[in-house]
Amino acid sequence: MRHHFGALLLNARWERMITSIRILLFTFLSLAFAAPALAHPHVWVTMHTELVYAPDGRITGVKHEWAFDDMFSAFATQGLDTKEKGKFTREELAPLAQVNVESLKEYGYFTYATADGKKTPLTDPAPGYWLDYNNQILTLHFTLPFKTPLKALCIWKLSTERPRSQTSPRMMR
Repeated sequence: MRHHFGALLLNARWERMITSIRILLFTFLSLAFAAPALAHPHVWVTMHTELVYAPDGRITGVKHEWAFDDMFSAFATQGLDTKEKGKFTREELAPLAQVNVESLKEYGYFTYATADGKKTPLTDPAPGYWLDYNNQILTLHFTLPFKTPLKALCIWKLSTERPRSQTSPRMMR
């Protein structure tokens, strides 16, 4: 009888061990073949845009102020060294402003202009772009000069929609 009880105990241990191995194997295979999450992050931007005029009335550029949403603002400023916690100077934000402007170049700064039905090229941002941080919101200030100034009387169109793209900021009205 004692021998029989020992065999039952040994058999129960084997069953638990085999069950544990099965669970580990299932877990490993589930993790090994799991597809990565492909989230599409959204950044909400409230845009204020003005046309820049020369003294002679020609349009010389587009001045943008992009206020980023609070989530992006918190993410972007996380870990920045500052003199005062939660407050950022223009100088402290300068490297981040440079990264933002350089990253936007790939997308044409989300600014597309036509004059009299023809594409009107803009140049890279004028020197002096900057970020500020107020009420936990980052705002990027930059001006895009036109390669050739436009006559104010031409028919022109300014758009932030990137043709056939899922990455386009929307102007707030």
